[in-house]
Amino acid sequence: MARAGAPAVGRHRQYFEVRDALRQPGCPVCRLALGAVWRYLDALAYENVNDYTVREQLRRSWGFCNRHAWQYLEDVRDLLGTAIIYRDLIRSNGPAAGRPGGLTPRAECPVCAVRDRTARHALETLVRYRDDAEIADGLAASDGLCAHHAARALSLGARPLVSELVEKWTGGRNPVALAAGERGFAGTRVGWDWDPVPSAGLGALPSGGDGCRVCAALDVSYACREERDDALPCNAHLWALAGRDEGAAARVARGGLARAARRLAAPGLPPRSSLVAVVLDAVGVEPREENPLAGLVCPACLEQRAVESSLVRTAVAEGQPLCLPHARVALARSIGRRSMRTCLPHARVALDGPEDGDRILAPTRDVWRQLEAGLTAYVRSQDYRFRHEPRGDEQRAPRAAVRWIAGEPGVR
Repeated sequence: MARAGAPAVGRHRQYFEVRDALRQPGCPVCRLALGAVWRYLDALAYENVNDYTVREQLRRSWGFCNRHAWQYLEDVRDLLGTAIIYRDLIRSNGPAAGRPGGLTPRAECPVCAVRDRTARHALETLVRYRDDAEIADGLAASDGLCAHHAARALSLGARPLVSELVEKWTGGRNPVALAAGERGFAGTRVGWDWDPVPSAGLGALPSGGDGCRVCAALDVSYACREERDDALPCNAHLWALAGRDEGAAARVARGGLARAARRLAAPGLPPRSSLVAVVLDAVGVEPREENPLAGLVCPACLEQRAVESSLVRTAVAEGQPLCLPHARVALARSIGRRSMRTCLPHARVALDGPEDGDRILAPTRDVWRQLEAGLTAYVRSQDYRFRHEPRGDEQRAPRAAVRWIAGEPGVR
């Protein structure tokens, strides 16, 4: 039976999903969002790889983000779907890549969109039914919300609820998950549209390997330990630190939670009008909300930007191939004139003009042509009519395509 003040409306599926998630360990919003991500990727592998609408979304976003590209490859393990998707990206987007903005995504990663939409709906349901007896009891017994989703709940006008949840952070069973969200919820905050910071010297690149040498050198999670008054590490870097030193990660997380709690307790954000929320949802527009945690930074992301700037200069000077995110760093700063082979995330840059773009991306197109041939051979090898043919290097083509289009795991 609902408590006084509970909304007199019928319960729907989202209500029961939130109620059940509150009975599980960790942030319930993260849990529901991660479940939606898995269902989307599983459905994609099962029946939607050749769906025209899905394929067009992927063309506009230049495929998946780094995190979800590798999740699709390694967790869902759909190598054939990966080959079909990335071959289509190279064929559809490759010819225009040298034009200004040709490497810039025109839409966000579709999996990120599913994750964020699910999280938003779960939060709105939680706030709407916070006085319901089952939801209230579930909240009291739960681990509470992570810092990111507590901030989003605050923007929905749930300050009393957020205050109660923040009190749980002190004795939380998993401070890393509370500070950064559940493992795998998001990537880094490095982004691909930042201006590289000046670097005094050239960094040393690791030798060997057939991938992007800058990616191979990016081991910066240790920087999360840096003592800063504005530190709240990102999901990817804090969990990377936790994989090496749980105690250090827990100490860093508790410090970040204390800073986040002070931000959330500060007076400020007016709640968003429910009428505005209904209108925005009806027209399919994601609401833009003030983030009370804005200004809190991930020290490891800042360190990664500095390291990338230095290592990219070294790679260009040595004529090393770059994945696309790091080629974008090189092009943005106009460092070096030598030819570069670049993977997609590190070449996402507003090019100066068609001629300049064609010149810089000529070696990249050579890589893409090799990838397209390898992916085509891989797709052929999965056809039962050609199972008798010997298999070779084309079996590595799906992984190579993700490496060059999305970058090595964890770089973004």
